[in-house]
Amino acid sequence: MGSQCRALRVTLRVGSFEEGITSLDHEATWLLGHTGHITFHELWDGEGDLYVEATLHVPCRYLEESNGRAGCRAHGFAGPVRRPQPVEEPALRLGGDRFVVVDRARNAVRNLPFPPRSLPVLETPQRRLMRMQTPAPPHGAGRPTIR
Repeated sequence: MGSQCRALRVTLRVGSFEEGITSLDHEATWLLGHTGHITFHELWDGEGDLYVEATLHVPCRYLEESNGRAGCRAHGFAGPVRRPQPVEEPALRLGGDRFVVVDRARNAVRNLPFPPRSLPVLETPQRRLMRMQTPAPPHGAGRPTIR
């Protein structure tokens, strides 16, 4: 049973450089972050398009494994079960605010600090203390009357 029974090496087209060399950086960074069943290899460009070599780690639907034997229900091949190769998760988060992103159609390490919070803070320690010291209104007080 060959390695193609558990994984396929493919070339994926990320897109076309319609708006310049940096036009696909966002899409490529997004794609390369989806590593659940895909191992990404090298990025390359050709004829105005950006591509990435990848391995899809999805077993064939005709592969059967039991008792140390593997078999192909489609073609009738049989053999011993091969140990699957360990799949290493790529390090896209390098720690702190350092990440691997695509910049100008190539992998690059960038410092991407977390953006400052733009939402207002509704409760501060001082407000919490004031709320705890204020007595609660009597039951029903402050509720609108429905007529």
